[in-house]
Amino acid sequence: MKRDLVFISGGISKNPNYRKDFRRGEKKLRAAGFNVINPVTMIASVELPKHEDYMDISLSWLDKAQAIYMLCGWSTSEGANIEYNHAKVKGIPIFYEDGAERER
Repeated sequence: MKRDLVFISGGISKNPNYRKDFRRGEKKLRAAGFNVINPVTMIASVELPKHEDYMDISLSWLDKAQAIYMLCGWSTSEGANIEYNHAKVKGIPIFYEDGAERER
């Protein structure tokens, strides 16, 4: 049985607790039976010169997912907003962590 692949999106740059937040989201999604793309753990050992480089990688992963999961605080993140809008344009279903801001 193939399990859906879900991409986690949320604030990183301005969130000192981002590792914990992404780990919490990943744990919840895996417990629900999903395969997960956690960009924090997938790109942890890479240092890229520009935010745009990270976003290019992030969006390519998002294109492989069947859904995106928006963490609380995502709407204040430039990168998460890019991922959110990319998902909307591509028709990728958007799900929200409990308490996360909904579509604006």
